[in-house]
Amino acid sequence: MEFLKILFKMIRFNGRSYMLYLYCHIFTMSFLLAFLSVCSNNSLMHNYKIDSAISNNILAPAALVCLFTICFLPYAYETFLKERKQEYSILMILGMTEAEVMINMFIQCLIVSSTGCIIGLAGGSGLAFLFFLFLCNAIGLTAVQWEFHMAPYAAAIILYAVVILVNLLINAIQLMKANLSELLKAKYKEEQKKNSSLLRLVIGGGIFFISLLVMLYVYYSKNTDLGLLSMGISIIGIAVAIYNFDSGMPKDIRKEWKISICFLLQYVKSWKTVTFLSACLFSLLIFFSGLSITLYSNSVSCAINRSPYDLFYVQNETINQISQKELERILNSHGVSINSRENLHVLRNGAFNIISVQEINKKLGKNYQADEGTYIQLFQEDFNDGYEHSLTPVQMLEIPLKNQQKMLLRLQEQKVEILFNSCKSLADMTIIVNDKDYQKIKNFSEDFLFQTAVLINLDNWKISGPAIASLQNSMAELNNLSEEDQYLFSLSSKIETYTVEKQASQVFIFWILFVDLMFFAAANVTIYFKIKSEFKEEKRILWNLYRIGLTYRQMQKILLKKNFCCYFPALFLGSAFGIFYNFSMNAVYHYGHNGLICAVFVSLLIFILQFLITTLLTNHECSKTGIFD
Repeated sequence: MEFLKILFKMIRFNGRSYMLYLYCHIFTMSFLLAFLSVCSNNSLMHNYKIDSAISNNILAPAALVCLFTICFLPYAYETFLKERKQEYSILMILGMTEAEVMINMFIQCLIVSSTGCIIGLAGGSGLAFLFFLFLCNAIGLTAVQWEFHMAPYAAAIILYAVVILVNLLINAIQLMKANLSELLKAKYKEEQKKNSSLLRLVIGGGIFFISLLVMLYVYYSKNTDLGLLSMGISIIGIAVAIYNFDSGMPKDIRKEWKISICFLLQYVKSWKTVTFLSACLFSLLIFFSGLSITLYSNSVSCAINRSPYDLFYVQNETINQISQKELERILNSHGVSINSRENLHVLRNGAFNIISVQEINKKLGKNYQADEGTYIQLFQEDFNDGYEHSLTPVQMLEIPLKNQQKMLLRLQEQKVEILFNSCKSLADMTIIVNDKDYQKIKNFSEDFLFQTAVLINLDNWKISGPAIASLQNSMAELNNLSEEDQYLFSLSSKIETYTVEKQASQVFIFWILFVDLMFFAAANVTIYFKIKSEFKEEKRILWNLYRIGLTYRQMQKILLKKNFCCYFPALFLGSAFGIFYNFSMNAVYHYGHNGLICAVFVSLLIFILQFLITTLLTNHECSKTGIFD
């Protein structure tokens, strides 16, 4: 019982350290639960009314949040435990057994993690609810509704518990293997590693230079997978350079910076680790910010290119049989009129759309040539949409005819061009055949349904949203189908495609904003852990300087420059990385400069914000020394 009293006295005495560690748990669990709740929401993820381009945008940010949880909580616990190890060693000297140390560690971890988990679950629930309010009211996803499911709570608790227990087990084993001397020096053990090397510093610079050459090759080859390889090589080069940077430091540092830098150099090894981790977080923050803006502008532009017709739908003998007069009446009632209209005849089965080459040339103004017995496979792809495209054509088709006969068609060539809108009423693949072959398939094959694609251009598609919605409702009444079946025969329009892509991009920016906030907070917490762990030693040194004439203003300058050295090297590296790779990826995809401009703007914003945070932290640190009270 005495050791339990000592434990709670330790908690009270080191209350600020425990509270900071607790905040890390609450912060991590809140974000984890909020993103998992969104991923499990059926109205967003499995609603046929919500385009997959919108719902799937949560997957990558949610994966980042899970990865962040797995990486950040062990780091926070390891940093927190470094100071506690000295206290445990003292208690063991006083007679505490290893078993009692393990029990104390478990109780301590149980108290902090359970409290953080409970508060984090409550915070995550509120955050998830705010997510859905924003999606519904700000983005306009009215089909999305708040839903309560136990699955995300169970998944969050399981992941959280596994990370905590595995980390606790590893540290418990390390603690049992360590002797008292090692525990007493645990805080300084990292500084005993091998010294830096000028050769390794040069190697790090060379690795970084290789990453630039790889990125240059990506620009010419358009192989974006190598772009990710370049980023990985770059991170390795930066890590090697950071861990050996002091070997290239000049000997004659400016006088006013000497004391500040000396504060860091006494713990230089741990400072290098913190700088590298924070630089990675800052670089991801800036890169994803620029990427989200780039995808927004590019997706909206590509949405217009993918929909050459303002209104497109498919009709057959029983479906979407609306008269021309009624169609014009509905459009005109909403201030929209038809500029042009074409009907394109299509044969369709579950796999292919078959169109006559004469029909394509006549109706769409093309000059395609398809010989009898051959076909042209059409790929309606936009190479500037930022995605990899697999354009592997089918070499031969075997089409069943009546009386168990078969018709063989060979591939003549492939075309990559967007001729008409994508539509749920059509198959994914389209082939263009000679008119004789088309008529033969139409007359003698029972596998294909004859349909008519209606291609309409309006006088002003940007205001056609209400007109398209009204037309959709009128066709649904005429068809008299179930809601899901009607969805398969719904209209395709430029305004709808544009709106979906715009909403998908806005949703992605929204998720990335929260991921960026998480990275920014984690980078600051990582550095703050470092500063806080050295505060007692710094305070002792400052007291000695005070005895020989240190003024408050001089102390403030020393600590401010020291904190600048803690925060800003990582921020400079992260900004350079994020801006460079935003520029590079924009250049590869010919996206323009939106991502680059955004990355630069976000970097400047973070610099200003970080300057304010560093100044406030320094003032707080000065007041906590108690030297001039």
